[in-house]
Amino acid sequence: MKELIKNIEDWAEKKEFIKHEHEYEETQYLKYLEKVGETARAILNKDEVAIVNGFGDIAINIIILAKQLNDKLSYDFKITQKNLLFEDFMEEIHSYYVDSMALFYLNNVSASHGYPLEICLKSAWNKTKNHK
Repeated sequence: MKELIKNIEDWAEKKEFIKHEHEYEETQYLKYLEKVGETARAILNKDEVAIVNGFGDIAINIIILAKQLNDKLSYDFKITQKNLLFEDFMEEIHSYYVDSMALFYLNNVSASHGYPLEICLKSAWNKTKNHK
């Protein structure tokens, strides 16, 4: 998993998504909120493919935003709570509050919906890594 996170960080650096200036942090945070909304819609519509990609896309945004904010992510992707709702994740995430705990909650929520975050992140990464 560390290698996957590193690949995402390297890709984002290469694409110049990671700049340590407030305007880029805000842009990434807004992209993050956009992905949260898309994932919420997928959950409401019971769109399994979009749910998997949505959780993965949110994780990618968290990884990029954390890198912008100079937060070192450390995470083992163990599932500890299996009954968390999407709203539980949203209650824990606040503006510019991005760290390893964000991935912890996202992992538990995605697992509660039947999809471990590692699988979602790999799926989203495979879709994203070749974007120009």
